[in-house]
Amino acid sequence: MFATDEKCKETFCKFYPGLCLFAHRIVKNFDEAEDIVQNTFIALWNKNVELTKKTSLKSYLYSSVYNACINHVKKQAYVGEKMKEFHQEEYDDKNYLLQRIENEVIEEIFHTIERLPEECKKVFKLSYIEGLEVNRVAEILDISENTVKTQRLRARKFLKENLKDLFPLLLLFIPNL
Repeated sequence: MFATDEKCKETFCKFYPGLCLFAHRIVKNFDEAEDIVQNTFIALWNKNVELTKKTSLKSYLYSSVYNACINHVKKQAYVGEKMKEFHQEEYDDKNYLLQRIENEVIEEIFHTIERLPEECKKVFKLSYIEGLEVNRVAEILDISENTVKTQRLRARKFLKENLKDLFPLLLLFIPNL
């Protein structure tokens, strides 16, 4: 399936974070979600599955992770509590697709945030993701408060331009933006 180790690494880096987030939403434990995603990649590479299109690979990975998560939750039945929280009807095909779409939107938002210029990204993450006040961000980064405000405006403009129709959804995740 993969011609080089570099291609394997690139594929893993591209899909791993989103798949972990997706798995976490089902198993409710980040360590278990990471294990499931890593095992999915190992199985993919061991099987040498032949997928020709990028969309086929993405669909294969999400379906595999989804099935592995459902199997994992079912295997935890002896614990009892997880099965009480788990309702199979929540994971029907319609809900699976909605969760996957939502996950891809979140992925796109975070990929765009990572494309911010370095200083702007630092200010954005401290201000909006960690929720720090302007004066605290200025203190941490050893810059003026006006610089923090300017970088926040630049980040907002960049995200608005690059996310286009997804920008309103960003406001749902970061309401103080």
